[in-house]
Amino acid sequence: MPCPVLVVSDADEDATKVVAEFGKRIRYLILPKQAGQGAAVNAGFEFIETEFFAVQHDDDIAHSYKYEALLEAFVPHPEAGMASGLAGLIDQHGRVLGVQSVAYVNRRRKAGLAGLDLRRELAGFNPVCGAATLYRSSVFRVLGGYSEVLQHAEELDYRLRLLRAGYNNIFVDKVVAEYRIHPGNKSLEDGRTKAQACEVAKELRERASRCSSLL
Repeated sequence: MPCPVLVVSDADEDATKVVAEFGKRIRYLILPKQAGQGAAVNAGFEFIETEFFAVQHDDDIAHSYKYEALLEAFVPHPEAGMASGLAGLIDQHGRVLGVQSVAYVNRRRKAGLAGLDLRRELAGFNPVCGAATLYRSSVFRVLGGYSEVLQHAEELDYRLRLLRAGYNNIFVDKVVAEYRIHPGNKSLEDGRTKAQACEVAKELRERASRCSSLL
C-alpha cells in the first residue's frame, strides 16, 4: 500500500545522509535540538495530512500487511482512536524471541473473548506496542499528541488519555510488526520506563476506582 513517509530526526544531522538515498520518495524533518521521542512525533505530526498515521522507530520492523490489517479494523469502529496488533520480539541480530504479552493474549483467546477491554486491562500493564499501532489523526490532534515530559512512557500515557476521553483502542489478534530488543533500547534505560509506566498505571487505577463508568 503506497503511503507518504516522513522521517523525523531528533537533532541528528547524520540522518540527512541516510534520507538522501531515497530522494523525493520521502520527506524529512530535523529538529534544531534534541527534544525526545514525544516531541519528535508531535513535530512530525504537524505535517500529517492523512486520516491515519503510524510511528515507526528505526529499530523496529513493520510487516507488509500491517497497515491493511489495522485499517480494516477501523472500518466497523468509527469511534476508535487507534488500532493495535501484536508485536513479535526479536534481538539485535533478528533472532525471534517470542511475541509481546503472549501469555496475556493466550488467556484472552482461551476465554473466547474477541477483543480486549483496554479500559480495564491498562490498569495493570500495557498490553499493546507502539510499533504495532495505527493512530487516527483527528483523535491525536484533539488529545494534544504525545506527552513531551514523559520521555519513557509517552505511549502508555497517550492510551490512558485516549480511553479516558471515551475513544476505543481496537485489538487485532495478529502479529503486524517486530519490536527489537537490544542494549540501546530506550525502554530499558535506567529503569525510568518502568517507573513512569507505574505512575501512569497508578493514575488510571485511581481514576477507575473513583469512576465506574471508566470500566
